[in-house]
Amino acid sequence: MNSQYVPLGQLQDVITLSTVNQTSRRKHARGAPIQKLPAEMLGNIFAFCQTEWNCVSVESLMAVSSTWMGVCLGMPSLWTKISLHMTHWDIPNLSQMRSNYVYHHIVRSGVLPLQVKVNLFSRPGQETSAREHVRNAQAVLDFLFNGGPTNKGARYWDVLEFSFDSTTPRRLLDFLGTSMPRLRELVIDGPNDSRIPILQVPTLCSLSRGGVPEPAGHNPAMVQTLHLSTTALSREDVDRLSAYTSLKTLSIVVEKGDGRLSKLHLPNLVSLEITIKYPSSSSGSSQSSTEEPVSLRFLVLPHLHTLKAKGDNPSLIALATLQNLSQVRRLELKEWEFLAQSSRRTKWGFLAYTMVQTPAMAWNPSESVVEFLLLKCTSLEEVHGFPDLIKLVKSIIHQRPDLTSRLRVSASGRIERG
Repeated sequence: MNSQYVPLGQLQDVITLSTVNQTSRRKHARGAPIQKLPAEMLGNIFAFCQTEWNCVSVESLMAVSSTWMGVCLGMPSLWTKISLHMTHWDIPNLSQMRSNYVYHHIVRSGVLPLQVKVNLFSRPGQETSAREHVRNAQAVLDFLFNGGPTNKGARYWDVLEFSFDSTTPRRLLDFLGTSMPRLRELVIDGPNDSRIPILQVPTLCSLSRGGVPEPAGHNPAMVQTLHLSTTALSREDVDRLSAYTSLKTLSIVVEKGDGRLSKLHLPNLVSLEITIKYPSSSSGSSQSSTEEPVSLRFLVLPHLHTLKAKGDNPSLIALATLQNLSQVRRLELKEWEFLAQSSRRTKWGFLAYTMVQTPAMAWNPSESVVEFLLLKCTSLEEVHGFPDLIKLVKSIIHQRPDLTSRLRVSASGRIERG
């Protein structure tokens, strides 16, 4: 009788043959390896990967193979991002390495504008003295802002992100006074009491500042995007905001409620995001009684399309008193009740509503709230935030025959009008 088991030697031959067959199939696979892609297609892939700051650097792409190196060297657009982090400069030799890094990006980017990101943060326990560290950093920043022998300095920049802390020496901040006539986007972050030089940025279209004073060398009428982080808004701050007559996107982060927000007058604003960060308090009830609610009642924003409002204490955001925002179609709030209250007061027709899910909102909305939402928001297309909302809507539609012809739930789980 023949054994049902295969001899060990024959089994090894079968495994070897199977491995060879799989290797052969992979070699002749129809999908071409990335190394065989045309240089133009590889360049497009690399360019797509370079859209964000935290992407793979062009130096890392060049180190993969000679083919990739040739593609990177032939695409000036891959060399337009310069990112310097001064926290790692505790070795003097890195100063020359960083200067070489800046030089290669300036030269290989050709005539294209540059996007520059600089972080100036000190680190305790540095091996070199503070004076030597500052001198090394100053030499590299001088090369960066003035362009060195290429003469392609800040005059050719398109984007600048500049971050620093309270220990950053003044001589390093003086570079911000360099004229940047082509700069479109500026992100500057530092302590609230910082004293920075006047930035000469006449063509600025996007400004984001955290704590630092407002740059005086720009034209507010040209700015279309503004991100502001501050402890509180003074009357002068509100007056300056009203000078941004072309502003389309505004994001404000304040550390306490401020009724002065209601004084804003931005006729062209399309998107508004307000975040209230209240100071920590041992008693939440006392905080509610002492802080001033944020009221948006008297805002004059005739073209506002998107409104987002978040806060550590949502009860202080008086969104139920909105009256002048009849054009809003997308709303993102932190509490479900705000939607019903706002709809009742303004009779808005929302296109979409997005709620930020929090542990305190694990409960499901009642049928009366959902029914009110469906009837009042006649233009509703999307509702996000509640996992069981679609099931509840189906139940309401089934119980209300008069809604069957007006509402339905699609196969993808989207609430649609009939």
